[in-house]
Amino acid sequence: MAVFDGPDVGEFGAEPFRDLAPDLEAGAPVEFFIDARNTPSASLDVSAEWAGWMVAHTDRIARLNILCGSRFIELTAQFVRRFTEFGPRMRIYTDAPAFDDALRNAIAGSGS
Repeated sequence: MAVFDGPDVGEFGAEPFRDLAPDLEAGAPVEFFIDARNTPSASLDVSAEWAGWMVAHTDRIARLNILCGSRFIELTAQFVRRFTEFGPRMRIYTDAPAFDDALRNAIAGSGS
């Protein structure tokens, strides 16, 4: 799970993608959870980088779940979902308890 706090204007650079790389190299496709409940905005460049990363690894991503902390992040996530053609494989949450429940269920189902 990745957690972002504060506006994302590219200050993390490629670090999130480097951090996620080992997960993409292991066995079966991965389900990701991105907690952006404390992220009011993200730059267009950051959104484009995430979309490009998703497209480049589409066969390794089983599902991507994102909790949006603002209407702006929600709209950006909807655009990324359409652009990447992830459709139902990208779940956009605006309700924190529902996101937290999905994360708990995924952890319980993985045997971790």
